[in-house]
Amino acid sequence: MFEVMPFTEDMRRLTISNPTADQVRDLALAAGMRTMRDHAAEKILAGLTSIDEVRRKVFVGDDA
Repeated sequence: MFEVMPFTEDMRRLTISNPTADQVRDLALAAGMRTMRDHAAEKILAGLTSIDEVRRKVFVGDDA
């Protein structure tokens, strides 16, 4: 599982303005970022990993 944030021109402009974490996350999601939680769910549904393994290996906070 992984999470890659696209660093677009809009993101560059946003980072200059001292944004909140929520603003960065919202823009990244709008630019097409898929979260680690999304990837984990995909792997679970495909039978490639288990919910228990995801819980052990991946931080899953309240922000998804």
